[in-house]
Amino acid sequence: MAVYKVNLKKLNILADDASTEISSFEKKHGQRTSITSIKNQMKFISELSGNGLNPLERLKNGETFTFAIISSKELSSPEELALKRKIDLVAKELTE
Repeated sequence: MAVYKVNLKKLNILADDASTEISSFEKKHGQRTSITSIKNQMKFISELSGNGLNPLERLKNGETFTFAIISSKELSSPEELALKRKIDLVAKELTE
């Protein structure tokens, strides 16, 4: 797997923003397993990027992030799509 040059500062901001949005969403709508999984991945990305580490390089051999796939399948209402846009920004930053 190719490891991309990631702007860690930007990634940290985007992941924090997504995590905050997810927390607000959960307060309003309750917790769902799929959303919790995404939130945990955002926290992992935020913590590592905030410490100057590329999250892609810290995944164990064979592991991948699944948050983009989960959000594509699980988020479809207008409010959920607003949340998905924030999650998609994190995915974009990890792949550019």
